[in-house]
Amino acid sequence: MNSPIITNNAIRKMANWQISEGEAINVFNNGTVEKYGGGYTSVSKFNGYEIGVYWVQESDGTYKILSVWKRDRR
Repeated sequence: MNSPIITNNAIRKMANWQISEGEAINVFNNGTVEKYGGGYTSVSKFNGYEIGVYWVQESDGTYKILSVWKRDRR
């Protein structure tokens, strides 16, 4: 995928969860993708936790990361 645009909301969430831009983009590019609402989620599992990225593809083909989260693995 192309490099996504990261919204201010996603940047705030990344700071709260201590997730780097590189980690978020890695999950965006390599995570398991599922349709969710009007967009998609990409989720990657790591040792003891998982990171998720909620994103959309605009009509011009650009990608926008709207939100990012981190949670303990289930």
